[in-house]
Amino acid sequence: MSHKVADGSSITTFIKNWAETACNGNINNVGPKIAGTTVFPPMDKAFDVPSDDPTAKNIMSKRFVFSNTNISALQEKHVATSGTKSSKTYPSHFKTLTSFLWSRFAASTEINKGPKASYFLACPMNLRKMIDPPLPDDSFGNVSGAAITIISWEDDIDEEGYNYGIVNKLTRAISKINKDSVKKLQDGKFDILFYWEGVDENTFKGEVIHFACSSFCRYPIYEADFGWSKPVWVAFGGVPKMNIIFFLDTKNGDGIEAWINLTQEDMAKFESDKELLTYASPTSN
Repeated sequence: MSHKVADGSSITTFIKNWAETACNGNINNVGPKIAGTTVFPPMDKAFDVPSDDPTAKNIMSKRFVFSNTNISALQEKHVATSGTKSSKTYPSHFKTLTSFLWSRFAASTEINKGPKASYFLACPMNLRKMIDPPLPDDSFGNVSGAAITIISWEDDIDEEGYNYGIVNKLTRAISKINKDSVKKLQDGKFDILFYWEGVDENTFKGEVIHFACSSFCRYPIYEADFGWSKPVWVAFGGVPKMNIIFFLDTKNGDGIEAWINLTQEDMAKFESDKELLTYASPTSN
């Protein structure tokens, strides 16, 4: 399903409605609630969303499982690094894993640390509840924006290769996605589709190393029943994008699966990273 017409929330709505139709045979009670031009004005020109060629770039996907216990340990490490024990400083599971996995990718692949490179971390965000009035959860369309963080080696990564400073930047970027900014989007100001943190006039003058993280956690994917009971395991198919992570709850809720797409060369280095393997369990897909 193309991202030009649907986002992650729409995919789960499609699966849910498909399953209900398959089981009940009644198509009158299901169907998408299209989030169209009544909510967002049409654009004169569509965004050009390039697609990576998985064959040319030898992209491969692997699954790493983080138990809730190990995620909590990473949260504790963040608190220790920040120098405070206040419970309010604990980052979410998403922010914790995003920060940790990016740091391990950067450390294991030894990406360019020079001042001419920019490190670009994008996290898609669901805008449905920020619209006034809010859209229902099952509204269909690409109703998303992106919280984008520009990472600095000097400011965000310590001597041991940890980048817990990214959590703070990511938090600020996400906080910019609110009802006021979405109202501007509805008024036709499409430049705020992307919410930047840490951008200056030099950001895009050199090499740009991009990474993206998207979460399907808390979506009722495991509730879909096509007539032969609920799924034992949900997996992602081939996604022709490199340097991207998809998060998904484990079936029993005791952890999070991270599906990671990298080039074969980078994956070989990444999956051998000792710090990564301290907290994640690699699996055979």
